[in-house]
Amino acid sequence: MLHHKIIWQFVVTSLILTTISCSVQKRQERYRERLLIEGNNGSGPGELKWAILADGLPYGPSSFAIDNKADVFVVDDLNDRIAKFDRDGKYIGSIMPISPRQINDIAFDTRDNLYIRLSKEIAVYDSNDVLKRMIKFKKGYSVVRIDITVNGTILTQDPDPSQHGHILELDTMGVVISGKLDLLYFIECRGEYFVREWRSGTTTRQSDSIYDKHGRPIFSIRSLNYSEIIGIDSLLNTYIVLHNYEPKTSENYLLKVNTGGKIIAHFNIKNSSGSADVSRTMRVSNSGHVYVLDGGPTRKYQLWEYYPVK
Repeated sequence: MLHHKIIWQFVVTSLILTTISCSVQKRQERYRERLLIEGNNGSGPGELKWAILADGLPYGPSSFAIDNKADVFVVDDLNDRIAKFDRDGKYIGSIMPISPRQINDIAFDTRDNLYIRLSKEIAVYDSNDVLKRMIKFKKGYSVVRIDITVNGTILTQDPDPSQHGHILELDTMGVVISGKLDLLYFIECRGEYFVREWRSGTTTRQSDSIYDKHGRPIFSIRSLNYSEIIGIDSLLNTYIVLHNYEPKTSENYLLKVNTGGKIIAHFNIKNSSGSADVSRTMRVSNSGHVYVLDGGPTRKYQLWEYYPVK
């Protein structure tokens, strides 16, 4: 369990640089990268679709998840499907929920049941891709996240637009079993669940935090450098990406921080450009592997895996 007194605050970029510098000498882990998946922009088997939005930005797969076998499930929402790849990057099929339904996010429980957050409901599939049940909401909202606790309860944003940002805990049938937490935008859970908060002003990002299920702050970062928490592994290590840490390259920088606040690994990662929201195109598995989805309308997409080595 994380210590509730641990509050990390990166107030300015120089403080981040100082922290990294002091921790490099004590780094215990090294990470290597491998290109796990590469494919074309399109709608065929193993392809993922990208497009250019009206504002000129690329838009493509909006999220992905890793199951307990290390298979990769990518939300290919422009094709109205979820593309499946095995742990070696081989395409093994697709799940196509009944259309037209926008796929917002996906998550796995401990038994590898897949939860698909649609605009007005959650579809639950078993490990054999058989639909088990539908959990319906009275109202819909188009931008929501989902995660599943070890107890099988569902964490998601309130589908009521007037309650945007509030997080609900639901039982397996969709009944609310806990009150709303006034936290924002994205959620992660490991063990006793933790909530990630995104507080932003009109032009700057203010903080990124993890809370326990009682709403008590556990871990926070605060920086002039654009940074965010992208996940937690099964040992409760926290993974923080620093964007444009090296402005002359297309790479970002990732820190792996243990429960004592010590940086135990740091490495460059290739830029994730498949979505404007990078937190949706980076994932951390239970075993501490980091996955980064990169792509665009005019080039092949790539899924990179970063894994620890001794």
